[in-house]
Formats: sequence, C-alpha cells, structure tokens
Amino acid sequence: MAGEVVLGASRVYLGYHPATDVFASAAIALVILGIVVVIDTVRTTRVILDRLEMLSGRDAGYADG
Repeated sequence: MAGEVVLGASRVYLGYHPATDVFASAAIALVILGIVVVIDTVRTTRVILDRLEMLSGRDAGYADG
C-alpha cells in the first residue's frame, strides 16, 4: 500500500499526471477491490453453508440450472 502511495505522489511531483488522475485511478481501484471482496465473501459463505447442511443431512435448497 505504501508503494502505491509513493508511486502516485511521485507521478504528481514529476508532472507526469495531474493529481485528479491519480486520485481517480486510486478510487477506481478501491471500488474494484471492494466488489471483488464482496463477491468472494458471498461465495465463501455459500460454500460453508452448503458444507454444513451437507454434514447435517439436509438439502441445501439451491436449484441447479
């Protein structure tokens, strides 16, 4: 994380990019990261619940297809 901050600051300092471009790209990256974390959490929770229901002998209740 610190490397990205230093890289973004150096881009602005050296004049390669305006500060708005650096902040916008960081914001987009954080949104994408948030989406990936939410999807992973939902999928992991579903797998854990399916395994618990399988161990207890109950049907998971999800329709295939």
